[in-house]
Amino acid sequence: MIASRIPSRWSAALVLLLAACADDGGGRNDEVGTETETSTTNDTSTTNAESGTGESTTDDPTTEESTTDEPTTEESTSETTSETSTDTSGGGVCGDGTLDVGEACDDGPANADDAACTSTCTIAMCGDGLVYAGVETCDDANADNADDCLDTCEAASCGDGFVYAGVEDCDGMGESAECNVDCTAAACGDSVLNVTAGEACDDGGQTPGDFCDAACAIEIVELNYTGAMQMITLPDWASGARIEAWGAQGGGAKCCDNTIQNDGGLGGYVVGTYDIAGGETLYVYVGGEGQTEGGAGWNGGGTGGQWGAGGGGGSDVRVGGQQLADRIIVAGGGGGGNCGCPEHGAGGGGGGTNGEAGTNGGGGFTPGGGGTANAGGVAGTAPGAAGQLGIGGGANGSAYHVGAGGGGYHGGGGAYAAGGGGGSSWFGNGTDAMTSPSLQSDNGRVRIEALP
Repeated sequence: MIASRIPSRWSAALVLLLAACADDGGGRNDEVGTETETSTTNDTSTTNAESGTGESTTDDPTTEESTTDEPTTEESTSETTSETSTDTSGGGVCGDGTLDVGEACDDGPANADDAACTSTCTIAMCGDGLVYAGVETCDDANADNADDCLDTCEAASCGDGFVYAGVEDCDGMGESAECNVDCTAAACGDSVLNVTAGEACDDGGQTPGDFCDAACAIEIVELNYTGAMQMITLPDWASGARIEAWGAQGGGAKCCDNTIQNDGGLGGYVVGTYDIAGGETLYVYVGGEGQTEGGAGWNGGGTGGQWGAGGGGGSDVRVGGQQLADRIIVAGGGGGGNCGCPEHGAGGGGGGTNGEAGTNGGGGFTPGGGGTANAGGVAGTAPGAAGQLGIGGGANGSAYHVGAGGGGYHGGGGAYAAGGGGGSSWFGNGTDAMTSPSLQSDNGRVRIEALP
């Protein structure tokens, strides 16, 4: 029955198929037979339904048989597709600590916009707009070096070589002839010392006597005798001062013919350099010349008498106070002369380390001794008196015919009928210091040069 329903051109193929199935044993034959019958029945139904369609419809059994294998193929494809989808969705998330495709880094919870690995799993670098803590001070994501953040991710600052627009006038990476160290344009009078621009000082002012002149050159300030203490303050830019001082001359004596001799001892000279901070006040005492007929020179000159003369005052500078113990430099004053009838000698010159003794003019009286570094000058013929710390000797009792000692570190001694001794000079802790005797006539003076 089956064979009669199969077209003759399929008979040979069916025979071969059945033969192959017979080799697998009876159970297999039954299975094949069942499948064959089912397939044949379907074929018959298809043939009946499609009668008149021609022989091409007989290809359907093969097509349908082949189609029965499709579920396996579809299941396999479905599994493959599912596995591929899982791998893709499980590729990782930035911040999971696993370096995935498309990530440059992933430090897990340590990811941060100020860390080595950012919150987007990119490696921190200058120019990314994020400030890497401890490495960058800024990051404005641009290459403009005229703003507040350089292209090296460092904050703009004076001295970096770039002009910060609106903040700096210039930036020479330090001082230059055109640019100050604070990145302002160099100009004398701007209160910024610029040595490269040829300035020795710059106090911002144009006031004479303030240690810096209008051309920004250091100005040496000279103080002359006023008969009173004078105060002067070193500029803030100073780190020290070089000081020169001259003591005053002793007074000239009057003779019996009413002529006045110029026989007072000349004042001494001293110079030294001192470490004095800027802003420190200096108290300056400029000695006055001794007077004829006994008047004492201001600042330590001794008092003389008729036919004699007063000693010249010493000149000194004091720091930290106004007492004799506050002196840092002293120039000795000269001793007073002595005349009358006849000539009775001349005053000794101010120091040197030691003041000079007076002279007696050949009259046989003992003149006053010069002051020393350690004591006042000895007294001459009585009633002359010895010198003391800072004060020249005069008379013990009547000052008649006494030539007085000059002021100084230690004053010179006074003497009857002879000249007084000169006071001593002293430079204390000064460096590059020296003294010379007998240089200054008339009143004393003091010169101060502030040192940068």
